[in-house]
Amino acid sequence: MTLPLERPVAAEPGSPLSFGQEQLWFLDQLAPGETTYNLLLAWRLRGALDVGILRRCLALVVERHEVLRVTVRAVNGTPYQVVAPAGEVELTIVDLGGLTAEEQQAAVDAAIADQTNQPFDLETGPLYRYRLYRLADDDYVFCQGFHHLVTDGWSSAVMNAEITAAYQALLTGEDPVFDDLEMDYPEFADWQRQRLQGEELEEELTFWQEKLADLPVLELPTDRPRPAVPDHSGATVIRHFPPELLDRARATAQEHGVSLFMVLAAAFTTVLSRYSGQEDIPVGVPMLGRVEPELEDVVGLFINMVVLRSDLSGDPSFSEFLERTADANLELYEHQEVPFHQVVDRVQPVRE
Repeated sequence: MTLPLERPVAAEPGSPLSFGQEQLWFLDQLAPGETTYNLLLAWRLRGALDVGILRRCLALVVERHEVLRVTVRAVNGTPYQVVAPAGEVELTIVDLGGLTAEEQQAAVDAAIADQTNQPFDLETGPLYRYRLYRLADDDYVFCQGFHHLVTDGWSSAVMNAEITAAYQALLTGEDPVFDDLEMDYPEFADWQRQRLQGEELEEELTFWQEKLADLPVLELPTDRPRPAVPDHSGATVIRHFPPELLDRARATAQEHGVSLFMVLAAAFTTVLSRYSGQEDIPVGVPMLGRVEPELEDVVGLFINMVVLRSDLSGDPSFSEFLERTADANLELYEHQEVPFHQVVDRVQPVRE
């Protein structure tokens, strides 16, 4: 894949959604008001903070990345994105300075839960929210909320780096300087649509159809049966492992010439195989989706789900299985762009 040498014409109202955006819009149409795809980042800021400068930094980042000013409209069932002009960015400030430490923590926890469960309106926007909770003159909690339609995990790192750079510059009286973007996200969406169609799209779908033929269902020996209707109930378990375990995993990766992810994926799949007794293990893997260096500084929804299908037949040693896992991962990198829902439509796997 090669990005166009010339920058595309700036996106106008009526620009298409990317494939990933379109899927999230479709899910929002099915279940309006759902907050499954809300993203919230909360940061503890300690030290003196110039709130005016922070507000200017947020405005600069929102101005720089068109996708943060996007809303979605539809004509005859076909969605398109509209980019609002740049302007002031609202930063809601809540003063909790008069509360005790315990009361402050409870108030922040409640506020974070409220923000996480507050839906976004894709048609009216904005699809971001910024809130600042003041605990003391030198202690704040800064919350950034987004709908997944306009960002992903990598984009969060991009935005935070730009906010930091802009704040440091403005604090010293200088104007922030950013590198020019090769293209903005609405332009990428249009370019993606033009490229992933026809023969090229068919070749990619054929690859996945063959790769995922006769896809098994992973059956784990759980102590409770699956519910007839998914209810999304669950919990998070956090466990801390000793640092030397990470050192050993990195050493294994270096010894075999693979990435740390490949080592962890092979170990995880091995555990699944031991519990299920199966040798053909499919695992969903989110891919970065930024297939060219020019896209690394672009904010938007690039992430795409693919299936890592692991083969443990023949009772391989871990070294042998790690080699198989590395080969399978390299295939994922080569075929990571096809929208996951299109792969599902083509493969038609057994689904519950």
